[in-house]
Amino acid sequence: MESAFSHDPTDADEPRRIGDILRVTTDITGAVDKGRAADVAARDAASELAGLHEQVAEVADADRAGVDLDPGAVDELKEAYLEALSETQVEGYNPSPPRASE
Repeated sequence: MESAFSHDPTDADEPRRIGDILRVTTDITGAVDKGRAADVAARDAASELAGLHEQVAEVADADRAGVDLDPGAVDELKEAYLEALSETQVEGYNPSPPRASE
């Protein structure tokens, strides 16, 4: 049976849709295992935050190197990072954002 999704729902490089999360977190009867669903969602959120953290670090490095950056794109990245950081409640995961040059 072919999947309704074009990507592997366990692919760590892509954010998961709620249907993907529920599909991999059901027990043998098809009922959602809420504890597992919460765990999967938390790991996905941490993964997304880690990816944004890496992007922020790369932009900060480029800024320190004197690369001409698009202020709009930098602001969008900053907003996305701060939003993901505020929404992520993963115990033990608290990266400090890289410092941009002054």
